[in-house]
Amino acid sequence: MVNNKIALSFFGLVLAAFNVCALAAGEAQPAAEITVKPQETLWSIASRTRPPAYVNVQQHMLAILRENPEAFERGNINGLIVGARLRLPQGGPSLSSQAAIQEATRQNAAWRERPAMPAAKPADGTPKAAAETSAKGVAGEGAEGAEDETAPVPAALPILTRQEEDAAATAVVGADAAAVDAGPDSLADELRRLREQAFDQERQLQRKEEEILQLGKDLAAEKERWAKELTWWRGALTVSVAAAVVLFITVLLMRRRSVHE
Repeated sequence: MVNNKIALSFFGLVLAAFNVCALAAGEAQPAAEITVKPQETLWSIASRTRPPAYVNVQQHMLAILRENPEAFERGNINGLIVGARLRLPQGGPSLSSQAAIQEATRQNAAWRERPAMPAAKPADGTPKAAAETSAKGVAGEGAEGAEDETAPVPAALPILTRQEEDAAATAVVGADAAAVDAGPDSLADELRRLREQAFDQERQLQRKEEEILQLGKDLAAEKERWAKELTWWRGALTVSVAAAVVLFITVLLMRRRSVHE
């Protein structure tokens, strides 16, 4: 009878030890599918659900795009459709971290340069401008006779001397020439300035992406270190529980032997 109690106690302690280890090893698993909510972007979703196997967010964004092509307009990471259901990828990344950043940059540029949607036409197929022009022409023909009768007589123009006319003409021609001469140079300077700004912004974006990539690497290294420490603590806990069980059984056997003696 005593041996049965000891055996039951032993198995109970072993089961408790396994339960403790299971609780220590338990980790929350991400949902297999999510629904895109208003104001959400693919970046925010990928940042929130990125597995440890992905070094940076761009890798997870492109993996979600490959898994759910129907949830994106033009097959672009920026064309995420609100209300779509996204299946989160379960495997590892198919692109390196640098290749993922380059592909995300290319898709961002393609999205900014996408063609505009064509203008809508009336139901009868006639362009709006042509319809308005036709209406104005019909109205003008009907009112032409009345316009001749009711048009106000213009006031008399001031009389200028020959010198004043020459001076005014010279001023107008000079202003027009100055505007023509300065026009191309001003446009070229403005275009050059805009290109320089775009290039500076592109370089700043590249630096930010490199910083994000480095932060991702540091985070992955930190996660790996914590995983190793957690594995060590799990093993130490298992060994401690097993040692405690063995010690408890040994004490019980020694007490039983001393009682019989």
